[in-house]
Amino acid sequence: MNPTVSILLGVLAGAGAGYLAGSFASEEPVSYGTGVEAPEIQISRLRNELDELRDRMDEPRGAVIAPRERSASSPDQDALKLAVDAWLDENLEALLAERGEQVSVADASTTGKITTPEEAILALQSATDWDEQMAAMQAALDAGILDQVIEELERRAAAQPDSEAAQMELAAGYMQKLFSTSNPIETGNWAMKLDSTYDKALAINDQSWDARFGKAMSLSNWPDFTGKKAEAIRQFEILREQQRSSADGPGFDQTYLILGNMYQQQGQLDKARAAWQEGLDRFPDHAQLREQLGGGN
Repeated sequence: MNPTVSILLGVLAGAGAGYLAGSFASEEPVSYGTGVEAPEIQISRLRNELDELRDRMDEPRGAVIAPRERSASSPDQDALKLAVDAWLDENLEALLAERGEQVSVADASTTGKITTPEEAILALQSATDWDEQMAAMQAALDAGILDQVIEELERRAAAQPDSEAAQMELAAGYMQKLFSTSNPIETGNWAMKLDSTYDKALAINDQSWDARFGKAMSLSNWPDFTGKKAEAIRQFEILREQQRSSADGPGFDQTYLILGNMYQQQGQLDKARAAWQEGLDRFPDHAQLREQLGGGN
């Protein structure tokens, strides 16, 4: 079972056990002693207790808290599932920290713990970086459920057209499908779907670094005859400009490195060196940028 599901079940079970324990603890058990009573004594005592109960029932009930009534109707299962998903999204990290546990999506992919589309999507949403996102999708591929995961991600993205997160989660699924497909026609179809998904994310938030970097990287891997390299360079140039007015973020160094490499491939060596130098000025310990500057001519 997925460790996250086990944790959730453990928490719910603990809460239920605590509720039951508290409920029963509030009623003190009746003790009749250890000796054996004669039937007449038992009958007399029981009659007295019955009279006492009747008297108590006749007392004013203003201070009595009535027990909560149970609803006769069953909760809507779809609404319940959405509520649980939302709760997990908000509380998973804190829950794991409280229990002193950390769930690695990469570990889950190698130990076969991801076995359902729901578990794969939960792992995708819990990922903290690109590597963990891809590990979740790789686990779905290994489990033979990647197509089901993509179908569900497509449904969620369609249901939340204004959600950048939903589009980016779908992009991760498309990316894994693209990686795992060897048929040239299928590769082209998945690449176009991926690019379109990044466009939707950027239409929601044109400052999304992740969406623009993903689009630029995707375009940079298209064959030369498609003419997509020029558009990839333009996307990296937009990222570079965006980064100039932003604090350092994960992956920022790659913008300068890849943009310089693409300039170099186009024979624009001055632009290549300028991109690498700007990156090195910002990330002075970056070995690859320093190496490129040493051999950029």
